Amino acid sequence: METQKLIWPMKEIKFSFFATCMIVLLLINALVYAEGQTSGLIPVSDHDPVHSLGNGKMCIYEKGTDIVTAYTGPYSSPSFLKLEWMKDEKAALQSVRKPGTAIWSHTILMGNTETAELLDFVDSEIPCFVRRIQTKSRITFRMKLEKYVQAIDNSSRLNVSKAVNGRLLIVPPGTTIYQTYVYPRILYSQILTSGKAKIESVPGSGMIDIICEPGESDLYLIGGPEYPGVITNTWKILETSPETLLTRTNRYWENFTKSRKDFTGILPLAAPSRSKLLQTIDDVAVLLKTQQSIQGAVLAGYPYPLGYVRDQYGVSRGLLTLGLNAEAKSILNFYWQIWKKFGFIHNAQAIGIDGIFHIHENDEVESTGYLILQAFDLVNATHDVAFMVTIAPMLDWAFNSQKKWLVKDMLPFNGDETYVAGGMLPRSALNDGSAEATMLFVESGQKYLEWVSTQKRWTKEVIAENKALVARVKANFKNNFLHDNVLLTNNPERAKVADLPKFRHGVCEAAGPNCLMTKYQGIVWTERNENDRYVCANCISEGLLPRADPKAYNLLSVALAPFYMNFSIMPYDQLKPAVMEILNKKDEPRTVGYDYGFLLTALTKLGKPEASSVYDKTLSVLDQRGAWAEYYLNDQPYGTRCRPWESAINLEALIGWAMNANDSIYTLFHTAFNTNNYSSVGMLKLKLTIDTLQPVKYLDNRPLAKYRMDAEDVGVVLHYGNGPDSCDFQGAREAVGWLACLATSKDLVIWDKKGKILDFGKNGEPDQAAATSPWIIKEGNYWHMFYLGSPNATLAPDYIPAFPYLTLKAKSKEIYGPWTKQRNVIPFKPKENSFYSSTCSPGYIIKHNNEYLMYISTADFSIKRTICIARTPDLDGAWKIDSLPIVPPTEQIENSSVYYEEANQTWFLFTNHIGYDAHGEYTDAIWVYWSKDPEKWNPDNKAIVLDGTNCNWSHRCIGMPTVIKHQNRLALLYDAPGENSNSHMRRSIGLAFLKLPLVVPGTSH
Repeated sequence: METQKLIWPMKEIKFSFFATCMIVLLLINALVYAEGQTSGLIPVSDHDPVHSLGNGKMCIYEKGTDIVTAYTGPYSSPSFLKLEWMKDEKAALQSVRKPGTAIWSHTILMGNTETAELLDFVDSEIPCFVRRIQTKSRITFRMKLEKYVQAIDNSSRLNVSKAVNGRLLIVPPGTTIYQTYVYPRILYSQILTSGKAKIESVPGSGMIDIICEPGESDLYLIGGPEYPGVITNTWKILETSPETLLTRTNRYWENFTKSRKDFTGILPLAAPSRSKLLQTIDDVAVLLKTQQSIQGAVLAGYPYPLGYVRDQYGVSRGLLTLGLNAEAKSILNFYWQIWKKFGFIHNAQAIGIDGIFHIHENDEVESTGYLILQAFDLVNATHDVAFMVTIAPMLDWAFNSQKKWLVKDMLPFNGDETYVAGGMLPRSALNDGSAEATMLFVESGQKYLEWVSTQKRWTKEVIAENKALVARVKANFKNNFLHDNVLLTNNPERAKVADLPKFRHGVCEAAGPNCLMTKYQGIVWTERNENDRYVCANCISEGLLPRADPKAYNLLSVALAPFYMNFSIMPYDQLKPAVMEILNKKDEPRTVGYDYGFLLTALTKLGKPEASSVYDKTLSVLDQRGAWAEYYLNDQPYGTRCRPWESAINLEALIGWAMNANDSIYTLFHTAFNTNNYSSVGMLKLKLTIDTLQPVKYLDNRPLAKYRMDAEDVGVVLHYGNGPDSCDFQGAREAVGWLACLATSKDLVIWDKKGKILDFGKNGEPDQAAATSPWIIKEGNYWHMFYLGSPNATLAPDYIPAFPYLTLKAKSKEIYGPWTKQRNVIPFKPKENSFYSSTCSPGYIIKHNNEYLMYISTADFSIKRTICIARTPDLDGAWKIDSLPIVPPTEQIENSSVYYEEANQTWFLFTNHIGYDAHGEYTDAIWVYWSKDPEKWNPDNKAIVLDGTNCNWSHRCIGMPTVIKHQNRLALLYDAPGENSNSHMRRSIGLAFLKLPLVVPGTSH
């Protein structure tokens, strides 16, 4: 199989000093927009930024003062007019958006003199665009109407309460909305002016001039869309003062902005470019809201007045990041309403008009996976399980409709997939196996089948059958798409054996001179020729399109998708080389607009320091309206501007990185001397990397360890992701969704993974959500296991155990199992209003003075963690928890392992410490405490054993220690996510050693 590598990367991420200064200037002037210097009717340049105004019923796109696209309602309707300002050659324009709103003010300047002030907004209640005009001299706006528009002068019937001019605009039925999709009915709109403005037709053209004399004027564009609605809305506007319209619209936007997260109190103060990011958050929130219809769907941009499934997924993620949960829910409700009527969803659907679908090739793959993932994103954020249950029939369809397209455990490409639509992957490869579509099926299927099982929607037999199918596709994924450790984009082997359809609706591969796509300006039905190429009815008769050569492509950007989609099918470490190749590629000038966010997300999850530069780059390519474009050429936007999909993805990535990063710039005060011993205090700015920077204190001043007892790190010895039955695909610690698993080793370096040894409990049992973190001791002929159980966990995909953490028991004659859970043995439980009210989970066990001591982890609901001793004379009986922990809860420690050093009769307790900094709380180090008495411990006697300074592969997060004597050294096994990550998930197991005998720090014995 021939493999071809294509690269679709970021441009070189470097700034010169001059470029950096220019970015600062752009920041200062982010909302100021200056226009050109020629006379007459001057259209705004295609390179100028676009902003949107809308209320869910009407959406207007402007460049400066010019209306470039107007969807008067519904959002899927023909855009039949443009409005252009006829400028004087000396005129300039400044445009500013009121923060938190879609209310725009435009100031017209002649030299340094302000000559006019315009205020633009779409009313919050009525589909009506309002422009308030105050001018010192005549200004003219020219409205260009499409030739099919009929304009009726209805000024006389409207001129009742005030001097007004009006034109009723009529668009005939069958007018194109987009490509071959037409509006089925007559569409009505109304132009209205009052005050010093009048409407004049331009002779011999379909244009209208709106002439504003000195003074105050108002311009309205009113929608309906039906005739009764337009006329009713027109009279409402005539009866309502423009001040009232502005007041209620301002109130609407204030309420919207209050409903989203206030990042001024969330973003770390040290976050780089914090003020610009806060401005961008506001810009994008308004951008998304204005382009969201009352039906719920969000426009894909001004040329694309449809609701695209893939675009809606990214937008929904952005909305949830902003805390706009109701808006995110309404997107899924949009699809639910359509599905209830038609029983299917296509690549894109019309908004506000029933029965119009943008049908592409293979619409039942990829988009369907996005629908399921979007539903889980929503329920994870809102816990609205009732809504999930409501839309479950649609999700059933979304999962099941994909199965018939599986060939050799691969799904094909959706015809509107980015790499195909963007020309990076030939359309002849559509029926090849698609890595992304297959990953989407696996990831969405795993989540959905677990949920279906919990909800008991299907029979056990059907669930088991489908789980086996998903597991098989997942098991064969690497064989299908991994070649020489490289993730391939496609696999031609699928198309070779697939039963290819005779007809499909999509793009003609021939695109000949008389192609029907050109004639009808849209995608059409195509037919498969003798060479398995799909061509339109005309091109199939104009010569035989030759057979395409099967090729496997390696589009590096495909390696970014698993990071953004949170795919677990591919371990992140395996994708790291491709991510770094994208980062370092310098000769590709063109990129899609969301690659910035995808790359930043990948680097953030990998914990790579290069994420800082990509963060800066992502912010730098913003246009002056705070939006991202569809494409970039040499980091300059082109294609569609003001894009919801790209803007939502990039913003989510920026917030994700900024919430866990600081600029690492510190000021060093020093004394400087010259040759005459004259001294002065100076300042030196230093940038310290996360690898070298260590906190001098924690944010809440929790105690520090002043000693070190450094272990020598070996590195990772147990990588996650390759266990039997994918048991550890989420992490070596988080195996099978937080179930205890077994691995064996003869040397602590090479391990044989055996798989899970515990299962989840049944519904209602205390370990129905987690059965993990076991501690084992042998007594007589039995092995006794004490494990952490919980009835609660976070939602998919992580299923992190949630409070309460319980200690449960199992028993076996062999350490390998099988293990029998002892439901009648409850060692101990959390106690209300105590230091273990939320957690009392198991720990290391020793036998001391004729009883067993267990060093359990405890925490209250303020999440102060410590270790306490529980006691019992009988491992099958009840345990008694001491009234006080061994050290105060302010120590913030958990999960301990104990070793007794005979050489100096000292007990050493190794534990993971919980740190707290701008990244939040996480296990930042392994600490050790020492004592001569295993029941009495001094919190001052502690030292750091392993942290970011001496761990070879994980520089921020390290935890879960276990110690065991190995030959003449003490082995320390621990878990960590690697690099600069502090994630709970995808942790591997590392190994470090301490010399024996152990020596108390600061002593010689």
